[in-house]
Amino acid sequence: MDTYVDSPLTGRQRELLLFIASHISKRGYSPSLRDICEELGIVSTNGALDHLNALVRKGCLSRDAGTARSLRLTPRGTEEVDE
Repeated sequence: MDTYVDSPLTGRQRELLLFIASHISKRGYSPSLRDICEELGIVSTNGALDHLNALVRKGCLSRDAGTARSLRLTPRGTEEVDE
């Protein structure tokens, strides 16, 4: 098994995961990269994408490639949010 999947979330990753969960809960769809940048004070959409990719690798998020606003919490992501 990939050890990265089993590694704990960083504070920033947890902050992003909580924001995504809240956004989905309030609006019914996931935030855009620009929404994420604005909320977390990230200057570059590439920076936000790096954080999202880490959450996908750690098994907290899934997404459909090439589809906008397709982020979904996985069971692990839901557990992280509920802690």
